[in-house]
Parts: sequence; C-alpha cells; structure tokens
Amino acid sequence: MRKEGLTHLPPLERALEIREITFEAPVHYSNVALIDPVTDLPTKTRWLTLLNEEKGKSEKVRVSVGPTGSNSVIEIPQDEVEMQELKRRQLQAQKPGPLDTGMREVQERTLRKPYEIPIVCARIHPGVRKLL
Repeated sequence: MRKEGLTHLPPLERALEIREITFEAPVHYSNVALIDPVTDLPTKTRWLTLLNEEKGKSEKVRVSVGPTGSNSVIEIPQDEVEMQELKRRQLQAQKPGPLDTGMREVQERTLRKPYEIPIVCARIHPGVRKLL
C-alpha cells in the first residue's frame, strides 16, 4: 500500500523496485579474452615459440587453447608488432652515460681468485688476509 507524500517504502516494495546503475570502470586484463579465429568464441591463449621456415628464425606466437580453443595461431596486429620493434630498438640504442661503470672496471673489481678476500674485509680486520 502506498500513501501520497510519504517517501518510505515497505521492504517488499523496496525489493521489487529494480534499479539499474551503469558506470564506466576499468577492466582487469585477466577478464579479457581473445576471440578464436576458427570458432569465433572467447578463448584462453598461450605463447609458443615456432620455427618460421621462410625466415629461418624462431618467433613467438599466440595460440588459442582450452575448451573453446582450436589450437590455431592468433595473429598480433601489425601496429603492435611495430611498437614492440620500436621499443627493442630504443633499448639497444641506449648508450652508457657519464656515471655508468665500464665493464672492464667491474670485472677488475669483482672477479678475484677464490682464495682472496676483498679489500673491504681486510679493512674491517687487519689480520684477515686470506680465506682459510
């Protein structure tokens, strides 16, 4: 029973009242599935390394797996491949800065004979000269 001018609803009427609230929210990557090109169903994927006979190189590809998967290769979009290649080139192009330690200096200071104690330990206790 509803009376005019009252905003209170009995619990049963409140439960029957359906409200739909929509809002945008981020989606976690684990809740997103790729579409299998053969079955046109959402599927899980795995990365596999396959030998490309034309190029003579091995390459990583995505393969659909699981109950809805057909074990077919899911191609990576070309723009994504270009972005990966650009990142790889940028990492290779990084040159050591003025404060970076050179490889030769690192090897001189860290590669010692197994029986030698580093100079730092000798400074802590002057009696320590060799490892027993």
